[in-house]
This record gives sequence, C-alpha cells and structure tokens, in this order.
Amino acid sequence: MKELSNKISLRKDRKNLYIELIVKSSSVARFGLLILCILVTIVLLYFMFFIAKNNEFDEGTILPFLVILGVDIWLVRNYLWNRYGKEYLIISKKSFSYYYDYGLIQTKKTTFKCNDLVIKIVKLNEEHKKSTLAFFRFNEENDLQEEMHPTSVYIPDKDVNYLINEIYNFLEIDIEQHKDFGGFHYN
Repeated sequence: MKELSNKISLRKDRKNLYIELIVKSSSVARFGLLILCILVTIVLLYFMFFIAKNNEFDEGTILPFLVILGVDIWLVRNYLWNRYGKEYLIISKKSFSYYYDYGLIQTKKTTFKCNDLVIKIVKLNEEHKKSTLAFFRFNEENDLQEEMHPTSVYIPDKDVNYLINEIYNFLEIDIEQHKDFGGFHYN
C-alpha cells in the first residue's frame, strides 16, 4: 500500500514567509467519510420528516435531532478537511498568523505579535516518521514561553527539518542558539 504524505509549500516576499500545509488522505478514507455523511444526512432528513408528519417537535425530539445534526456537521467537516484541507501559516519578524482552508470555507485568520519565535517538533512516539510543529513566543510580561499554535497536519520528518531551517533562515535566527528552547516532545 502506498504511503500518503502531506505536502508543504513555501513562498516568501520581503516581509513574510507563507507556509501551506496540504492534507493528502487516501481516496478510500475520503469515500468512506462521504458515505457516512450521506447516511447520517438521510437519517437526519428522515427524522425531520417524521417529526413534521407527526407534528411532534418537543423537548423529547430536540435532543436526538441536535445530536444527529452535530454528528453530521462533524462528519462533513472531516470529509472537507480530508478532501481539501490546507493549513496556512504566515510568519514575519513581528507576528505569526494561521488559518485553515476546508475548500468551501476558511476559518478566520488568527494573528499573534511575537519578536522571538520558538519552534518545537511534536511526535506521536519515537517510531512515528511524521511530526507536527508547535509555535511558541515569549510572553513579554514574564519571559515564559507560551504556545501560539500547534499545527494539525503531520508532515514527514525530512520536510519538518527543511521547514524549520527555512523559517529560521527567513527570520535570521541562529538555529544552534535556539536548540535549547526547541527540541522534541512526545504526546
């Protein structure tokens, strides 16, 4: 079976580094999620028509309706993420921003001010060959590290090292100096 690898894409201008983390999932998984979405939507529609036909919309029917609706929304979100999912990171010398793209919708961009960016590699375990990144900044009030954003897209370790080098080169930060702050940790 072919191993699927999520992809990264980098581009930069004079002021910003733009990172695109692209989800690559198997077509079998996407098809399975699509079938589940359709089945749960059919159950939801049947439930709605049953309630409308019998005129029984009360406290006893609202909770099951909301549960089925919530499951359906969760499944659709997961399908869109696995089909079109992208995570965008925008890094400058003064700020860090991120947002998600689900194909049809995008989340609101979240921005943090930061003058000193620290990146940590997050692995599920020692044997896992893919990692995510966690971005930290130093809180100006107490000089403690605080997490700004953990990425949600797992990328191959060789790409992780390339990405960290590109970020630190763009920010003109000495990687050796930041090794004490960064490093690995396992969930």
